[in-house]
Amino acid sequence: MCIRDRPGMQPRSEWVLEAGRLAGCDRVYTAGWLKRGPSGIIGTNIPCAKQTCDSLLQDEAAGLLPPGGEGDEVVKQLLAEKGHQLVSWEDWLAIERHETAQGIAHAKVSEPPREKVVDVNEMLAIARSH
Repeated sequence: MCIRDRPGMQPRSEWVLEAGRLAGCDRVYTAGWLKRGPSGIIGTNIPCAKQTCDSLLQDEAAGLLPPGGEGDEVVKQLLAEKGHQLVSWEDWLAIERHETAQGIAHAKVSEPPREKVVDVNEMLAIARSH
């Protein structure tokens, strides 16, 4: 039985995960702390998410996922109804360009040189300015 078909919250210890897939549940994927538990940092999350994305792409190539539809539009609508502002890929690239330019201006030695924007409102303003 898929865990999503069971009533109430289910302890993570009862989940069986296979390369980011929740066993017994078609089209249910996990990544990050939900997949591994509260451990690791960004450097840990990237390969973890990559493994889950690889599984998702394999399932799509095998025809295990429904054809494209309005899924992303439904999610966007739900987030907008809750007052969340979305950041597109282009918006993210604008933030990245800004942070890199600031990193160069402040002589950061990281690669790429980056001065991180940590204020969400500032980040959203930068995203909307491109």
